[in-house]
Amino acid sequence: MTTAKTLVVVAGLTIGGVAVAGGPETTDSNRAYAAEMKADAALRTSNLNGSNSGLILADGGDTSVKLGGFAQFRYINNFRDNPPNATTGSFHDSGYTNGFEATRTRLEVTGNIMSKALTFKVDSDFNKSGGASLKDAWGQYALDNGVKIKWGQFKLPVLREELVSDVNQLAIDRSIVNTLFTQDRSQGIQAAYEQDQWRIMGAFSDGAGTLNTPYTSSAESDYAFSARGEFKWGDDWKRFADFTSWRGQSNAGLVGVAAHYQHSGNTASVGTNAPKADLIEYTADFSFEGNGWNAFAAFVGRHLDPSNDTGSSDQSFDDFGLVLQGGVFVNDQVELFARYDGVFIDSDYGSGNDDTFNTVAAGVNYYVFAQSNAFKISADLQYFPDKVSKNALVSGASGSNNNALQFDSKGDQFAIRLQVQLVF
Repeated sequence: MTTAKTLVVVAGLTIGGVAVAGGPETTDSNRAYAAEMKADAALRTSNLNGSNSGLILADGGDTSVKLGGFAQFRYINNFRDNPPNATTGSFHDSGYTNGFEATRTRLEVTGNIMSKALTFKVDSDFNKSGGASLKDAWGQYALDNGVKIKWGQFKLPVLREELVSDVNQLAIDRSIVNTLFTQDRSQGIQAAYEQDQWRIMGAFSDGAGTLNTPYTSSAESDYAFSARGEFKWGDDWKRFADFTSWRGQSNAGLVGVAAHYQHSGNTASVGTNAPKADLIEYTADFSFEGNGWNAFAAFVGRHLDPSNDTGSSDQSFDDFGLVLQGGVFVNDQVELFARYDGVFIDSDYGSGNDDTFNTVAAGVNYYVFAQSNAFKISADLQYFPDKVSKNALVSGASGSNNNALQFDSKGDQFAIRLQVQLVF
């Protein structure tokens, strides 16, 4: 319903209310307005699923602009035996760290231009320090033959856990495996082809982790290719926009495979001489959902072959990750979940830096509005039995992620997270 039309409807209802106050008759026109308002309210309620909510700023039929977003606010408790500088005196000497943070605050503008086939998305993320940064910034055109062409800055089509949005995760946040192996966003072009039961996506981009980089950045690869294929059964594609499965839904499943390749070090960059390197990543995942329950498994592998122009290093590294998670509703609004993920790294990192790192997590989601991610309250407990310092990949990412994991050298660390999520 357009803004102008809404004003007309409200005015009509107001006039109708005055008429009712003055006498027992209600016109057919007022009944029609009331019915239309009721239908519109029902539609807006059904759309509170974490992706279709938002304020329509302009609606001209073939052109529309919608403003939306979300906020995730957390209270985090972290417990570890020996944090850095854990000495008596002027340094922090406790292994307990706690506090509040606005983990994610996002504003999103979406819509279509001159045609339903031409869509766009631009969003800005306000980080924990209050600074804003660009996330998605893309346009997409859908051809009549089922092909979609996307260009701009977007998530590369590789890891399913990354492709499911922040507000549609099962746990409070993605796994440590996803944190370490994700390609995240890049700048490039993508083609996708979708049918009733299968779809494929392929992208040519600047490579992994090149969010908001200029073309001269040393972080960019010379070229990068990503491809993902999926096969599903039992329901439509919207069913797999999240990890949960509401009560009353039928059985459905999804199988996905993906690969990514990039080469770096040949093109010129400003002020630096980036070494040559080849990166290959691959993954396979499986999702199965039923009446109020869900299960997900993903395996990730990565082969990194860095080369130094001086010939001083010719080692390659093969690292792996595994994620297992599931959830079940105990009533229409309360969902229990659990997850395991493991990071298995190459022995070439050297003794003392190549230990496996495991994470076990369990928690609960409360959906304030049943079957909607619009207002969700969550709590989880994560247990990290292994030493962060003994895994080269995990130690490099500790303290700078959304997993509530901090650096330690003893293990047996755990964290409790509480989160309130609003999608608007």
